[in-house]
Amino acid sequence: IVFLRKLQAGGSSHSFGIHVAKMAGMPKDVLSRATQLLKLLEQRTAHASGSIESNEQVLSEAVNTLQLSIFETVDETAGQLKADILQLDISNMTPLQCMMKLNELKEWLEQQKDNPEI
Repeated sequence: IVFLRKLQAGGSSHSFGIHVAKMAGMPKDVLSRATQLLKLLEQRTAHASGSIESNEQVLSEAVNTLQLSIFETVDETAGQLKADILQLDISNMTPLQCMMKLNELKEWLEQQKDNPEI
């Protein structure tokens, strides 16, 4: 990641965490929920004192409504990929077999990207 901004001491009026998470490949549902929570915090703290306690209360109330996991996903492609990887016995595979399996999974992912209805 290359930051094109100068870092200065103090706080910021913008959050780049969600953007960085998107670039890192976080699931869309997690990003969407984070965006909702950020907007909620921005709205509430604009009207409140903006204290840490009030932010924690807002987050606590919002998180209790729905908590998404970054490790569990409803994405069928990710679920299938996870299942395929978990079935591998890499301790009993040669380096060549590992490389061939990785290539097979990569080709399958590219197919999924090109034809999402498959």
